[in-house]
Amino acid sequence: MTANLIINSAIGTPGTTLAVNDIIDNGLTINQLVATDGSKKLVSTTAINGVVIGGVTPAVGTFTTANATIFDTNVAAAGVTLTGTTLSADGTDTNISLSIQPKGVGVVLMGSTASIADFPATKVIISAGDSGDNEGNTSGLVAEASGAWSVGSWSIARGASAGNGGCFASRSMGLPYNASATTGIYGVCGIALGTHLGNSYAVSGYATGGVNNYSFYGDAGDIYNAGDIYTTKLTNSGITINGWAATPNPNYCEYEIIGKRCIVYFEIDGTSNSATTTITGLPAAAGNNGMNFHSAIHVLDGATWTTGFATMTGGGANPLTFWKNESWGSFSATGAKDVIGTFIYPIQ
Repeated sequence: MTANLIINSAIGTPGTTLAVNDIIDNGLTINQLVATDGSKKLVSTTAINGVVIGGVTPAVGTFTTANATIFDTNVAAAGVTLTGTTLSADGTDTNISLSIQPKGVGVVLMGSTASIADFPATKVIISAGDSGDNEGNTSGLVAEASGAWSVGSWSIARGASAGNGGCFASRSMGLPYNASATTGIYGVCGIALGTHLGNSYAVSGYATGGVNNYSFYGDAGDIYNAGDIYTTKLTNSGITINGWAATPNPNYCEYEIIGKRCIVYFEIDGTSNSATTTITGLPAAAGNNGMNFHSAIHVLDGATWTTGFATMTGGGANPLTFWKNESWGSFSATGAKDVIGTFIYPIQ
């Protein structure tokens, strides 16, 4: 084997060229090439295979700093290459995984603000800004962020082709550690905390673009919520009661919207001034154009309590109209008039 060593400052004059075929055979290392200024420098103009820099044992090499454009583990089947800031797998294997494995209770920290002191029980912390939170029981992945509009973690998945059978941006599973345990299991748990002037959303979903769009979809089980479930919270905003001579007492009429259903609650008692009795200004038009929606209600016309009904015609912002009986009988234009009941209709 023929190669040369160019020594910056060696035994002779700086720049001296030495043949190294015998040096290689004898296992000479950089520690044995001491420049006159006390430094240890080795520069090769050709590949020097088999030379170990820093030790006389061919399997061991030790030195303080190595500078290179590319580092390669040089494993034929499955290795890694570090180029600039990119660590990539390479080798003859078709599929090669990359593994980062802390030792003992060590943790993988990503980001300058990632702190094991904030999340001592976890194994992986990704931080794009210190959230100011700390949690001793979080044992999985922690992804945190801070700022005026911060997203702690963001999942994106794109289907490979048409008819691929589904695309999950995020999928979580809660599994029992012990089947006899009585504690709860949560596939997804959302918590929104902190006093502020805006709304808080523990879980927020948005789905569009499909034949059917489900912001929430459950294959099995019930929906439980300790608070209310609504699209529009219970209110009387915008509605007008028609058919009474003065403000009725009681004068209760409110509505709420849950999904595509509007529910109207009413108990109105007073003196009639019209045969026509309606509620106008409900916020959502009824769907199913031309179809009449009916609901039995309790009514008082004069001195007689009976079963009447409320009706609304679908297809527009039509009033909710009250009748004193099932024969579409109008109320008297004078005397006592009372309507009590609940009315539900589909929204356009």
